[in-house]
Amino acid sequence: MDIEASELGEEQTDTEEDLDSASAEMENTARKRTFTEKGKLYEKKTIDDMFEVIKRLCENILSFVEKNAPFEVIRSKFSLWMDKYEHYLEQHQNFMARIREQEKEEYIYIYEDREAFLCDFKRTIEKYFSDSQSQTSSSHRGDRYTSRQGPASHHSDQRSTHSSRSSILSNISSKKLAEEQQRVELELKKEALKKKRLLELAKINIQMDEEELDLSTGIAVSDAKTNILNKYELLENVKSETQSIRIKLNPHAPHFEPKVEKVERSTNKGTTNIGTATLSSTYYKSPITEKKEYITTTTNRQDSGPTDQNNNSEAITAIVKNLRKPMPEIKRFSGDPLEFRKFVRQFTVKIVQNSDTEDEKMNYLEQFTFGEAHKVVSGFSHLSGEYAYQAAMEQLEERYGNSEVIANAFIKKALEWPTLKAGDSKGLDEFSLFLIECENAAHSINALRILEYSENIKRLMCKLPFHLHDRWRSVVLRIKTNKETVQFGNFVKFVKDEAKKVNDLTYGSTAVGTKGKTEPAKNENSRRNFRTGNNAFATDLNREVKKPQYTSECSYCKSKSHKLEQCNVFKKLPTPDKYNHMKSQALCFGCLKKGHMTS
Repeated sequence: MDIEASELGEEQTDTEEDLDSASAEMENTARKRTFTEKGKLYEKKTIDDMFEVIKRLCENILSFVEKNAPFEVIRSKFSLWMDKYEHYLEQHQNFMARIREQEKEEYIYIYEDREAFLCDFKRTIEKYFSDSQSQTSSSHRGDRYTSRQGPASHHSDQRSTHSSRSSILSNISSKKLAEEQQRVELELKKEALKKKRLLELAKINIQMDEEELDLSTGIAVSDAKTNILNKYELLENVKSETQSIRIKLNPHAPHFEPKVEKVERSTNKGTTNIGTATLSSTYYKSPITEKKEYITTTTNRQDSGPTDQNNNSEAITAIVKNLRKPMPEIKRFSGDPLEFRKFVRQFTVKIVQNSDTEDEKMNYLEQFTFGEAHKVVSGFSHLSGEYAYQAAMEQLEERYGNSEVIANAFIKKALEWPTLKAGDSKGLDEFSLFLIECENAAHSINALRILEYSENIKRLMCKLPFHLHDRWRSVVLRIKTNKETVQFGNFVKFVKDEAKKVNDLTYGSTAVGTKGKTEPAKNENSRRNFRTGNNAFATDLNREVKKPQYTSECSYCKSKSHKLEQCNVFKKLPTPDKYNHMKSQALCFGCLKKGHMTS
């Protein structure tokens, strides 16, 4: 027993030296005030070392328990363990307070595993202490009984103590096994993370290869266009040279017919009649005629050659014209019914007419849609190409190409148009362009004829500035005087004319208003002196005109705290009463101020 105590004392001394060195490192670390990357790594390593020391101390205490060491030795060891454990917690809290939020997640993941291990050890030793104390108290109470029982009871107590220690060791072994399993899981996660990183790098490389392939394709297309243009230029040069060496003949030259003597034999022997006759060209051809035919044949051959060249040059010219055209761009479709017809027209001209397979069309259709429209197209991506493209286009046509859907979109946009303010010339011009678009769409969409209703025209009129309402009423009165019906086209023409007037570059409201602000009035307070003989007369041409004095009080409720346009009482009046008040006060219908009237 003394030998075991000495061995335990030596082990305790070694463990205390390790713990003292770890504590010294911890205190040195705690004195650091600056926190650099190197210091962070050092503190983290110090915490790891402290945990290893505490872990070894745990194993040392468990070995003492297994060897049935004295109770006081184990208690002193556990007391030392608690001190180091508290230092470990303090170091952990200091380290957590000095690292960034992004680094805390990884560190806490490791700390929680260690903390679970230490807490399990602590509960195990505390249970051991409680069991030992209970056994000690029971042994004191049963000393008399133990003395009576003799050695048999003593052996039974040893067996119970041994079984208790065995249960503690089995519990610790299960904890170690769980920790090893968790470590294996972490290793597997680490390997999976490495594989994931490699996959991401492979994806990036593939994307860069695709971009490089696109650039190479563009360069190849540009080179092909250059070669075609060079061939076209070469053919033009050959054509000009051929036309320059072509033989020109006189089309008005007389036809040559040679005359030769014809010998006729009479029936009488020895007599011969010699006369003149014209030989047919079938029997005789003069050298000149043969030369003429040769030239004609050669000319015909030369004429047929340029004809083929002209056909080739016309084909190349058509190709060059197509190559010189700017590349049409397709605007991606998001699901706006007002943009569907434009998208279908662009997609048909650019993609459908130049694609060979349905798979290629479906691929481009997925690329040139986004948002809600892309979700519709993606719903057919699992079908084969010959069915997917047709089904996707039919679904898009049903959702966005329906005349009622387009009409409702136009009407909703028109009726939800924001009310225009006085002086907003650009907004009035945009409203005019939209109304023109609605009018053109109404020719092909019958559902848009609902805009012809007077109630809808009145709602659109309310979108205009206040001073344009009276002008539109004048237009309506003139139309009804001619016994005609007010139509949507009349309102569109009225808005278009008003927008054109206010946006005129020379006489528009914006141009005149800017000029009036920037150019000061001339000849202000100027005087002209007219002198006749020795008498001089000074005449003031710019006489001061008394301008009306404006007050800041409301002309309706006579309150000085607000103006007329801010008066809540005036806003609640019916429209005819508002007009009567403005007429009685000589106020402008547009700006509610005196000094001028709206024309």
